[in-house]
Amino acid sequence: YMGHTENKIDNMRTKTLLLTAALTAAGIASSMAQVYSVNAVGYINKELQPGYNILAAQLIAVDSKGVTNSVNAVIPSTVEGTSLFKFNGLTKTFSEGAMFLNNDPNTGDPIPGWYNGDTGAPSPLTLGLGEGFFINNGTPTNFTITFVGEVPQGDALSLPIYQGGYNLIASIVPQQLYLAPSNSFPVVDGMTYMKFDTVTKMYVNQVMWLSADPNTGDPIPGWYDGDTGEAKPWPQPEVGVSYFINNSSVNNLNWTRSFHAVSYTHLTLPTKAQVQISVVAVSL
Repeated sequence: YMGHTENKIDNMRTKTLLLTAALTAAGIASSMAQVYSVNAVGYINKELQPGYNILAAQLIAVDSKGVTNSVNAVIPSTVEGTSLFKFNGLTKTFSEGAMFLNNDPNTGDPIPGWYNGDTGAPSPLTLGLGEGFFINNGTPTNFTITFVGEVPQGDALSLPIYQGGYNLIASIVPQQLYLAPSNSFPVVDGMTYMKFDTVTKMYVNQVMWLSADPNTGDPIPGWYDGDTGEAKPWPQPEVGVSYFINNSSVNNLNWTRSFHAVSYTHLTLPTKAQVQISVVAVSL
């Protein structure tokens, strides 16, 4: 199935960016018993349309105060007046807003960063791995923001998908994947997917997961049109972009991934998501 996925991505004329490994241990060919620890760091560029866009945090970043994935760590610099807020899938509520300013609004000191839009205090928002958020480009033209950080790795990278309604999420790892059981995505009957179109500012491509074709009854699991029952292309969200998943079941779900950068020789990514990864392996 993964081979089929790669072929489809290639057909979409996406960019292939090399994952470059630098191994610092000598004599690797004769030291198969050694264990190597790999850190992968890189960046993701995303172009923002005027108005609201929905993005996702997919890299690990730490700010100057040691806070992991604070809003200042995830997006350390952008156009003044840019604002954002996130959706909490557990409580089904929106967070307080944050705005990027070049100066502290209370003191006037030249301290660029994210501030509370009401109080002017430094924003305490964090953007966890796989969490989606709305970001508003208040200018009339497109501009690019850059995420910089470490690529998540491990055997149990878990993202909760809470029951009882919508969650704004993305893959924890910056990969363009089909939302499919073969990629460990936890589908349940009646689950719906919804994408936000940043140009029209409308929700599009709403599809529902069903374990059987609703028109024929054949046991063909997949994503279907909720109104007509027509089989639809499986969602394959871009890197750095989040989407809504409605978990209408009574149980919380977890999307658990296993990812190790040293296992990948390349990442195939969508044209608008420029991702560069550097890998350094250190002998333990």
